[in-house]
Amino acid sequence: IFLLQNRSHWDWLTGRWMKTAVFAATALGFLTLYIATLAPDLLPADNGEYQLIAATLGVAHPPGFPLYTLLGNLFTRLPFGPTPAYRVNLLSAFTSTATLLLVLATVYRLTKSWLGAGTAVLTLATATTFWAPATSANIRSLTALFAALAIFALIGFRAAIQAHNQKQGDRWLMLFALAPGFGLAHPLSLAFMALVFLLFIPLVDPAFSKTPRRWLKPI
Repeated sequence: IFLLQNRSHWDWLTGRWMKTAVFAATALGFLTLYIATLAPDLLPADNGEYQLIAATLGVAHPPGFPLYTLLGNLFTRLPFGPTPAYRVNLLSAFTSTATLLLVLATVYRLTKSWLGAGTAVLTLATATTFWAPATSANIRSLTALFAALAIFALIGFRAAIQAHNQKQGDRWLMLFALAPGFGLAHPLSLAFMALVFLLFIPLVDPAFSKTPRRWLKPI
């Protein structure tokens, strides 16, 4: 009765459940799809190398991809899946699904449209260049996750600055810093995107470039 009499509380509650349901359905749906189409065992070329170094804690070709190796090794220890190679493939399914959730959140924040967000996610999720890595051992799926996290954090930063909440904006920058920080230590392919990301910050908040003390926490 209280919720029915107070429309704002009802809208908040139903909106929250709606978001939870959409995110849960997206995660479950695409993770199931990628697992169903997952490469079943050993792969050739670089993919097979990543499976081997993850299972044995070896060193891949330069730059070595240590973060991927450690994460892949954790997945080889999971108590399911027929082989370690299969479980390394599984890492890509999880990182790709996480990327889609970040894209969903980012596009919805920008458009306030579930149709728009769903279209963006469906377009990316079913693209050959995204789906294929999502089902095999590779470094690209983890790179995509860091790129999506960086964009998600920057959109949150912009929203906070537009709401004149500098403190919240600085928190978003700390999250942003983690993405290219881990990303550039994974492969250097994010370097060019990182330059664009860094230019975005003073364009949104000109005061940031004039306040060096605000740089410390993100660094």
